[in-house]
Amino acid sequence: MVFSSDGKFIVSGSSDNSVNLWSVEEMKLLHTFEGHSAWVNSVAFSSDGEFIVSGSRDENLKLWSVKEKKLLHTFEGHSDYVQSVSFSNDGKFIVSVSLDGSVKLWSVEHKKLIHTFEGDGFTVFSVAFSSDGKFIISGSPNNSVKLWSVEEKKLIHIFKGNREDYSVFSVAFSNDGKFIVSGSDDNTVNLWSAEEKKAL
Repeated sequence: MVFSSDGKFIVSGSSDNSVNLWSVEEMKLLHTFEGHSAWVNSVAFSSDGEFIVSGSRDENLKLWSVKEKKLLHTFEGHSDYVQSVSFSNDGKFIVSVSLDGSVKLWSVEHKKLIHTFEGDGFTVFSVAFSSDGKFIISGSPNNSVKLWSVEEKKLIHIFKGNREDYSVFSVAFSNDGKFIVSGSDDNTVNLWSAEEKKAL
């Protein structure tokens, strides 16, 4: 689940295949979005709070209108569970990762796939945009964090943890984009320099 940027709303994904919108002030459920056919693994708000994207075990992403309370589009293209989704700060793009090992970049305006970043075949568990939208990071098994260039559509760097037999389940950029943090099931949190491409 995640807060909207203004802190007024929460969106959550559920094992009953639904996406739920909650009011923080009223402390109640405002709306249930239905349309996925399997467990919803990940949800995200656009920065303006107008849209929600959800990723599901049905291998699809869905774009929802918060104001109109309706489905706007279903993005198809993954071949396994969608594990994590994220909006770019300007709301123009969505990035998704899947157990199929791919990182996919989608256009919100044109409702289509822009590019598939192919990795090393490993499952991808987590994903995030830098605040300027120029870079994407993804977390995978073999304790790796991959840094991708949105403009160049290519892999820039692989940050490696100490234990390759563990997985990175959570990743995030600092607001200024200078740092990356990752969380692994080896019980560590690692801080990386995005500029110098090294552990700190």
